[in-house]
Amino acid sequence: MVDNRCAIMIIVILQFLIALERLLKKLLHSLNCKRQKYREISDQALATVLEETRDFVILTDESLQEVYFSNSTAQKVLGIIDRLDSAHQAPRALRDVYNLETFETLLKSIQEHLGQDRVWRGEALLHGVSGEVIPVSQQIHLHDDPSTGLNFVSLVIRDIAKLKKTQETLQKQEEFYRLITENTSDLISLFDSSGDNIYSSPSYHRLLGFSSSDLENKGIYNYIH
Repeated sequence: MVDNRCAIMIIVILQFLIALERLLKKLLHSLNCKRQKYREISDQALATVLEETRDFVILTDESLQEVYFSNSTAQKVLGIIDRLDSAHQAPRALRDVYNLETFETLLKSIQEHLGQDRVWRGEALLHGVSGEVIPVSQQIHLHDDPSTGLNFVSLVIRDIAKLKKTQETLQKQEEFYRLITENTSDLISLFDSSGDNIYSSPSYHRLLGFSSSDLENKGIYNYIH
């Protein structure tokens, strides 16, 4: 009687374990499906970002010779075609986009600098496919996968032509206003948020005889009682 009960109990436990194993397999399958779905969504989102960004995004080998990927902006403006599309179009090499000195500097940085810091930042001039010269800022990252031995370089390059033009305009405006303040007969002072004098026009010296050192701290208010 006891043996029968034990046998029944063992059978019930086995059935429970089998059912539990099936449930766990279903849960793992569902989880893997969700992970795969999230991965697909993530890849699609990343692909959309890469294609819609105005930055030039390029993946290449460490010698900057073979292009593994280039987004549509890099293809359209720079003529850099990845190896998948190169059979249908005549690609430009990266060395054609940079001048020789800049290209050699990049290669040297990848070999020396990137090996330690993994990233290089700087500005350069690129030559577009239509012959235009484009000022850019760029970040170059070195990537490697010890498990596969795959090494590659990513270049994220931003056109800063508008920024450079804005900077030049601001510099010209600054020079213009400085010319006015240095030649006007009006007394012009600038104070910071603490009330300290940070600038006094030369007219203070011409009209009142005060030098810039005389007007430190509170400016002309040092002499008003």
